[in-house]
Amino acid sequence: MTCQEYNVNVRDNVDDAASRAYVESKTKPCPACREPIEKDEGCDHMTCRPPGGCGHEFCWLCLAGYEDILKHGNHHHRRTCQYYSAYDSEDDD
Repeated sequence: MTCQEYNVNVRDNVDDAASRAYVESKTKPCPACREPIEKDEGCDHMTCRPPGGCGHEFCWLCLAGYEDILKHGNHHHRRTCQYYSAYDSEDDD
């Protein structure tokens, strides 16, 4: 390997490491397909969008799926999520 090839290889490895660090710090994996999702603004109701995504809807904060949340209520968020509220049987009316 020449010095020039070595330098290109090192630069590529640094770029790859920087890309991985960015993805790890700025994204969360879709709970359904593990595709990295980036949120840049807006609400915490996320949809894993194609291409590459699976269409799964989930809460950005706790990664709970919105199918159960929309059907049954906010007690399907994780207890540590700011959107969680305890189950109240009167809500079923």
